[in-house]
Amino acid sequence: MGLCDDVRQHCAAVAAGARHVSIDEARLDAYDLRGPPPQPDPLDADRHYLEGSTQAVAQYLLILDAVNFGSGWFPLLRKRVVGGVPISGYYTVASALADHVRAEGVPDAATLRAMTTDRIAAILGQDPALELMSLFAQALRELGRFLGERS
Repeated sequence: MGLCDDVRQHCAAVAAGARHVSIDEARLDAYDLRGPPPQPDPLDADRHYLEGSTQAVAQYLLILDAVNFGSGWFPLLRKRVVGGVPISGYYTVASALADHVRAEGVPDAATLRAMTTDRIAAILGQDPALELMSLFAQALRELGRFLGERS
């Protein structure tokens, strides 16, 4: 069996053992699994760092994805306001990180390994007392350790 087969087998086992969610088998026919996959919406160039080199953009997106959790905390975030309207928690984080990368460059692995709660809160314009900031700092330190000496 290949990797995809392994993933499918484990997903099927998880789905079969789920207690609070289920797959509606009758609705699966509504999906065109033989056609081309749907294309995701393009990233917003104002709210994401996309103007750098391919490597720098990939690094930014990896860092953003490392902290792209905690949506249950988003009501507690200080939202960025655009055009007089508060934007979502995700875009607040993505925009603040993009602004930081534009001003300071993409943080390298050593910088990620040394990330503190106060530093990530300052980068994102948030209160360091918000527990989510310590969770973000931990996630970035773990990413830095995973990267080791790689960029």
